[in-house]
Amino acid sequence: MKRVVLITTLAAAVAAGAMTRAQAQSPLGAQISYQGQLRLNGAPVHNVTCDVQFALFDAPSGGAQIGPTLTRAVHLRNGLFSVADLDFGATAFEGAARWMGLSARCPSGSGAFVALSPRSPIVAVPYAHALRPGSATRGNLPNGVTVVGHNQATGGVSVGVRGRSDSPDGRGVHGWNTALGGVAIGVMGQTSSVSGRGVYGLAGATSGQNVGVFGESPSPQGHGVIGLNGATSGVSYGVVGIVRSPQGHAAFGKNEATSGNAFGAVGWTESPVGTAVIGVANASSGQNYAVRGVTNSPAGYAGYFEGRVHVIGNLSATGLKSFRIPHPTLPGHDLYHYAQESPRPENVYSGVAELDAAGAAVIALPDYFVAINAPPYRYLLTPIGAPMPELHVAEEVRDGRFKVAGGAAGKRVSWVLIAQRADALDAPVVARAEGEIAPAGANTPGLPIPPEVAP
Repeated sequence: MKRVVLITTLAAAVAAGAMTRAQAQSPLGAQISYQGQLRLNGAPVHNVTCDVQFALFDAPSGGAQIGPTLTRAVHLRNGLFSVADLDFGATAFEGAARWMGLSARCPSGSGAFVALSPRSPIVAVPYAHALRPGSATRGNLPNGVTVVGHNQATGGVSVGVRGRSDSPDGRGVHGWNTALGGVAIGVMGQTSSVSGRGVYGLAGATSGQNVGVFGESPSPQGHGVIGLNGATSGVSYGVVGIVRSPQGHAAFGKNEATSGNAFGAVGWTESPVGTAVIGVANASSGQNYAVRGVTNSPAGYAGYFEGRVHVIGNLSATGLKSFRIPHPTLPGHDLYHYAQESPRPENVYSGVAELDAAGAAVIALPDYFVAINAPPYRYLLTPIGAPMPELHVAEEVRDGRFKVAGGAAGKRVSWVLIAQRADALDAPVVARAEGEIAPAGANTPGLPIPPEVAP
């Protein structure tokens, strides 16, 4: 038999086939099937086994070979043959055109292979066209899914669906919901793992102003990003930001509007004992900040509070400590009162004492006086109603009392006592108003933050 042969291809297709649910549990692989007819001098080669070599190319002639050269022994009946296990690698068919180059020798094992010409184009079965670049898969499935990517591996960095774009302005994955109403979702991520991520965005560049996850809304009532934690108990978080850069920001809110009541970041809670915003500086050394505000406007405020403000710990300031109160005689204006300053932590006590028939009076101080003050004490006495040149402190503070004498009988004395705090770091009781004492921590907004708030 002469070994110069011709071949006519019948069809080639990616071997998808109809799979049962049981079969779907195993990976499909990258194998394809190929059918053809081998002729000799125009007549089909019959009832003989031949060796056929299969080589995949990216062009009808020349070009680059894709994957390995595969050799199969095929038995011919009327020249027809079929092979179903050709595997040119997982990346051989990614949507670009391919051509099959064949070589044959008959009978099997005899002589050299003869290259057949021309190469045969690989054609897809009709529904495989939905996988070509630029194609679309559409369906009318009210409660169904048009496209499903399911990676059934139970270990490793497995991916169900992956999108990639090499364009500077491209999108690796683009989800678009065109509904004009309802809770329509463009892209949704979901995980069942106790330590999983529903959506994970990674900006892998190690420099530049890149973004891991970016959310944008053009609506005046819209939200660029919302994080919702549906748990009804536990230390749950709607949004958590984590960075490892010394100059990084775990959370950054920026409003680019140049007018209006614009907010960079808003914290909100509906709980009677909730906290709208918590800042925790967890390092145990260094001058770190749990919350820091900066304004560049001379009329702006780095921090602004409406309502009561409570501080646990020391409070310091570099500027004036002023208090604005409504002006009593100029409606629409405020009156500034300034805090008293001293180089020492001091408590000031004052009052008016009635002098007895001997021109003396014993003045009782608050019962907590001794617990939070230490000598030396400073006294100021001012007579009321008559001159009192002999007025003096007859006995200094002892057991929470001191005595004045040398005054005019039946008159009054205005007195001021200044004491240095003995508990400058942590007072056991706090005087809230005259005659009212509050235990430490009672009715105190902003109780110490429990350690479990840290992500």
